[in-house]
Amino acid sequence: MADAIIQASHACLELGLSLPDNKKPTTTSHIILLPCKNEEKLLNIHDLLDEKGIAHSLFFEPDDNMGYTAIATEPQYNGNRNFFKKFQLWEN
Repeated sequence: MADAIIQASHACLELGLSLPDNKKPTTTSHIILLPCKNEEKLLNIHDLLDEKGIAHSLFFEPDDNMGYTAIATEPQYNGNRNFFKKFQLWEN
C-alpha cells in the first residue's frame, strides 16, 4: 500500500505543477482513490480521460521498471463527477 500512496502522490504533485492557475482549486478538494489492476487498464483510463477532456497527469515511475503507475485528475465538479461513478473505490 505504501507504494500505491507514493505513486498517487507523485501523480498529484505533477498535475498540481502543470495545471494553469484558472484550473487550480481555490478551496480544499476531495481526494478519491480508485484501484487499477495493471498498466494496460491505467492507459485505457488515460485514453477515456482524454476523450472526456478531463485534464490529468499520467505518472511514469522509472524505478524498478514499474512504468505507468498512477493518474491524477483536475478537481471534478458537477457533471464531470458522473464519469467516475463506473469505477470501484479503493478499499483497504
